[in-house]
Amino acid sequence: MKDRVAALCVGLAADCDPPGEEEAVRNLMAANLRNAGALPMGAFVTADLKWVGGFSGYQDEAAFTAHLDAAEKSPVLQAAPDVAKKLALLGAAAEAAAAKSEWPKVFTSAREAKALTGRHPAREKIAAAFAKARAWADGEMKSVRDSVQSGGDRAAARAALKKVSAAAAGEPEAKEADAGVTALEKLSVIDGVDAANQAAARAKAAKDFAGTRWTGWFEAK
Repeated sequence: MKDRVAALCVGLAADCDPPGEEEAVRNLMAANLRNAGALPMGAFVTADLKWVGGFSGYQDEAAFTAHLDAAEKSPVLQAAPDVAKKLALLGAAAEAAAAKSEWPKVFTSAREAKALTGRHPAREKIAAAFAKARAWADGEMKSVRDSVQSGGDRAAARAALKKVSAAAAGEPEAKEADAGVTALEKLSVIDGVDAANQAAARAKAAKDFAGTRWTGWFEAK
């Protein structure tokens, strides 16, 4: 049940009782749970506060499951016909691109789908293709990390990171790849530092890149 809720909702706790009431939430609850007489009160709503369903009072497993079933099938949450058509096309495009390892197209399809509102079966195809694209990006960066760590070609590593960054534009993977490019540049700078200051330069760089997968490049040799 927890996984179903996580897939369907973003949790929000809001005060609907005075003082400090959130008027929009209070009005929504008052209009749709007219006979509410017990806590907790809960509701499923869209991002723009359109009512999907709700309840008042303790809900056992069967009752809460019924609320989830209704919310998941609610026509309020389904993609509008024009959006559904776009999502279907994006799903097909993402699936085809993933089969050909055309990862930039997969990332683009996922990004465009994310900007659309509404539930549609094609989102599962897009999510599956997106997961493969993210796995590819992660694999590329792991390969670069290990290669540079063992003294591999930095120019090739830089090119690989740039490829990941371009493919995953706007995603966390792009940010991490860009950080890797910056780390490579820092390595080149450190190479030019005199031997007496090498250790200090590496320690500072390790601190600057703490929390990234590139920290190991600056460990003392």
